[in-house]
Amino acid sequence: MAVIVKPRHGIKKDTLERTDAMIGLAQEVYRLYYAFKAAEKRAYKDGLNDSMRELLFLLMEKGHHTVPALARIRGVSRQRMQSVADAMIQLGFLEKAPNPAHRKSAILQLTKKGRGAASRSLRTERRFFQNMMPWISERKLVSARSLLAELRETLERR
Repeated sequence: MAVIVKPRHGIKKDTLERTDAMIGLAQEVYRLYYAFKAAEKRAYKDGLNDSMRELLFLLMEKGHHTVPALARIRGVSRQRMQSVADAMIQLGFLEKAPNPAHRKSAILQLTKKGRGAASRSLRTERRFFQNMMPWISERKLVSARSLLAELRETLERR
């Protein structure tokens, strides 16, 4: 449901309709985000929060990285990424390795425990999504993902 923008002098109706559609899309993305977070809490029983799980997935997918690099990839502050990484190190999921390119910025990598947790979380996630809304075709899902990625990339450049 889009917020209805009252026509203003000099703005074309099709521009207002497109703007309303964009506002409606943004509202749905927010709602979807919170719906996913609530569903995740029900699906996962591993004691990790979504930020921790996301860091596990990121390191599993991209390999070892520094905290600043991981923060850039995720679009969060270095301080936020550092706090999540510190908690994961304390729990034994991550370890620091020397960084030959920078003495003070260690490389983070998954431990054996971290790789196991990432694999289990991925299996849980696959089970969760496997039978979700089977009437939505793969083509539609890929198209929606592509549109959302394009919107995100545009916003990140601004």
